Amino acid sequence: MPLYGSADHYSRITTAYIVLAHMVERMPAEARLRRMVIDDTKIEAIRGTIVERVSTRLQNFWTHDGEGVWTKSIKSTPGLGEPLAA
Repeated sequence: MPLYGSADHYSRITTAYIVLAHMVERMPAEARLRRMVIDDTKIEAIRGTIVERVSTRLQNFWTHDGEGVWTKSIKSTPGLGEPLAA
């Protein structure tokens, strides 16, 4: 069984967050997700890559606070504050 270095593990983590960002971007407004926290941005070795890749994917409607928290723009969310249709 081959041994993988930490760079490979970081690559896998980064890929997982890219997939997550893609899924978040595609969520319907009814999902009501407004805030996403990624604590792995506290790991210096992968912080830049995660922030860059997730921010690039979510750039149209999400803002990053520089601390691993992405918040969805209220303007981008039709019906925010309104009850869901039955």
